[in-house]
Amino acid sequence: MSQDPISQEVKERIQEEINYFKGKLPNDVSLVWHGYLAALLDRGLIDHYSHSDLVDMLSKIDKNPAYAIFTGDPGSHMKLDNKA
Repeated sequence: MSQDPISQEVKERIQEEINYFKGKLPNDVSLVWHGYLAALLDRGLIDHYSHSDLVDMLSKIDKNPAYAIFTGDPGSHMKLDNKA
C-alpha cells in the first residue's frame, strides 16, 4: 500500500533527522515530532494508519505531554507521577 504524499514527505523528513542524530532521535526532538504528527492527524492531513507508522519511527516518550494534550487531558501525563 502506498502512502499519501504528506505521509511520505514526513517519513522522509523524520528519517533525515534520525540519520542526522546517528540512528536515534533525542527525546526533545522526538517530542516535537509527536506533537507535529498529532496535529496532522487532528486536522485530517494524515490517517491514523500513517500516524501510527510515523510514530513508530520516533523515540518512545514516557508520560508524553503531546499525547495528553491530543487526547484532551492536558494534565494526564502528570497524573502518571501521582503529582496531580
